[in-house]
Amino acid sequence: MIRFGTDIRAVFICQKIAYLFLTFKARKSPRFRGW
Repeated sequence: MIRFGTDIRAVFICQKIAYLFLTFKARKSPRFRGW
């Protein structure tokens, strides 16, 4: 069974990866340059 602390860490890592991925895509696309 996954402990509570480990679950929080996994969610944080997933959010960080998603944020980096979105910023990377936004940087390549000229539409989201205003971010």
